[in-house]
Amino acid sequence: MDRSKFLKGGALLSLVALLSRAVSLFYSAFLGEHVGAEGIGLFTLVMNVYAFAVTFSTAGISLATTNLVAAQREAAGQRRILRTASLY
Repeated sequence: MDRSKFLKGGALLSLVALLSRAVSLFYSAFLGEHVGAEGIGLFTLVMNVYAFAVTFSTAGISLATTNLVAAQREAAGQRRILRTASLY
């Protein structure tokens, strides 16, 4: 890989991460003004449970998709499996 591409990619990744943090900060301030401290606490609890449920429910999808695609010989079948897994 070219060194300049690597540095440009790293700079872009850093910029996007900083932008994402800034948006998160402004969203938290906006949410705090509208729902108050109790609402923020409830939102945090609900989001923690939600994140755990999403992680638990999608944990095996990548492994299952890899195994199904590797077992499928035809390209059309592989594309169908990938499309179905992506939609899931």
